Amino acid sequence: MQQGESSCGIVNSAEVVRRWSALIAAPRTEKKQSSAPSAGSDWWRNRRKLRGKKRKLHQRRLESVEAEAPTVEEAEPPEPLPEGALLFQRRYEIVSFVSTHDGLNEYEAMETEPRKRCPVCQTLNTADSNYCEQCGHDLADADLETLKVRLLEAKSS
Repeated sequence: MQQGESSCGIVNSAEVVRRWSALIAAPRTEKKQSSAPSAGSDWWRNRRKLRGKKRKLHQRRLESVEAEAPTVEEAEPPEPLPEGALLFQRRYEIVSFVSTHDGLNEYEAMETEPRKRCPVCQTLNTADSNYCEQCGHDLADADLETLKVRLLEAKSS
């Protein structure tokens, strides 16, 4: 057993203080070399060259992708649905056909089941709800609302 160690191998505090004071008092003789390369070294020059090569390669790839890009033909929209058609498991009924653009048909539709809007938190609740699902407010005097929505239809492939 060395001096300053206990029987279980733990160094006592006096030994720790002695070792630290010896380290602090010891003169530094060697100069620590920086691990980073200097700005004028070959490493930096090679790195700059490599960056330039990567940039040129990236530009070539972009140019080749642009040259090979296929022309996109405007998609043909589907036939418009008739007024009164029911969609999404009978949740919406088409009121009118609005327009066709970018291969999509746009419709104005209404929900088939009215809802109650809470006067406190504005949450939409089912028509048979007596209390708001969000805040618990009494919905006995809440009016029924039927929502209007815009639906987009695309041609399936």
